[in-house]
Amino acid sequence: MAVPYMAYQTDREDLNGVHRRMSQDQITEYWQRKNTRSIDGFPTGMATAVDT
Repeated sequence: MAVPYMAYQTDREDLNGVHRRMSQDQITEYWQRKNTRSIDGFPTGMATAVDT
């Protein structure tokens, strides 16, 4: 079994809508909580709450 062919149809706006409803402080807190480590646990180099 292989990956199926897929055709581009349009951009997805889901994430943009979520972020439009968040304040800059909420977005920063989310980034600090979710993006300081990669999916496999390695540090990403992004500042943590302790670093700021």
